[in-house]
Amino acid sequence: MKIDRNVTFVRSSKPVETTVGSEVVLMTLDSGECLGLGETGSDVWRLLEKPTQLEPVVAALSETYEAPPGVIEQDVKELLEQMLDRGLIEVR
Repeated sequence: MKIDRNVTFVRSSKPVETTVGSEVVLMTLDSGECLGLGETGSDVWRLLEKPTQLEPVVAALSETYEAPPGVIEQDVKELLEQMLDRGLIEVR
């Protein structure tokens, strides 16, 4: 799915979440897949605790990471696409 700036992203109820150190680890019970999100992915997951759109996620990460906003936006889009494909998040 192509990420649109106007959609709202929400966490799916499918994955079970735990934190190991500062990293979020998700497990989907239906597939048994376990996924460590890494530092940036964990930050994105935390920002999705409440339904949100792409722009606020990119803005929050731009305050934390030293990269041009265009690079951050592209990376976030790719991550959100992967999360959508795995059923970890949904769009509304």
